Amino acid sequence: DSDRPPSGYTFPDFAGDVIAFMNAKGLKKATIVGHSMGSFIAQHVASMAPDRLEKLVLVGSAPAVRNEVVLQLQREVSMLTDPVSPKFVREFQTSVVSKPVPDEFMNRVIQESLKVPARVWRDAMAGMLASNATVDLSKITAPTLIIWGDRETVFPSRSDQEALRKAIPNATLRVYRATGHCPNWEQPKQFAKDLNDFIKTLRQSTRIN
Repeated sequence: DSDRPPSGYTFPDFAGDVIAFMNAKGLKKATIVGHSMGSFIAQHVASMAPDRLEKLVLVGSAPAVRNEVVLQLQREVSMLTDPVSPKFVREFQTSVVSKPVPDEFMNRVIQESLKVPARVWRDAMAGMLASNATVDLSKITAPTLIIWGDRETVFPSRSDQEALRKAIPNATLRVYRATGHCPNWEQPKQFAKDLNDFIKTLRQSTRIN
């Protein structure tokens, strides 16, 4: 139910929105948590304004967004017309989970996704693959927790996760077993515990397997 402006769908645009929100709410620092597309926006916030972050949490992320899975999704999105097909949205949302989630929850996610017009799907995908979609991860100074499912379908490479961990100076990698692209959906209790524990702890630099 948010606004759908004619522009502003690149990662730097979204990151600028986050920083503007923090300014409007008087938040000098915050812990930023991003999942999937949101994780790349979070990377940009952490790179653009490192002094504004207490900690950073990246879920279902990677060093770069461009891979064959994302490119295939862009090809499918480029053919969308209004009204967006419920079949496409259901297949997209269900494809990212390995563990089943409650039908009521998934149906609500699908209904919310169907509110998004085809134009916004296309513009968001274009923003994801724009030339400025990748940041210099070495500029991220906040303690960072990376959460990744070993049955991930969008960013499936474990080596990419190791590369992400190594590229961010103070990062920890947590691997969820038998879990897909959405650990926050598939293992919500464990995710909430890990998130709260990370927020409460001091700076971390060791990897958790």
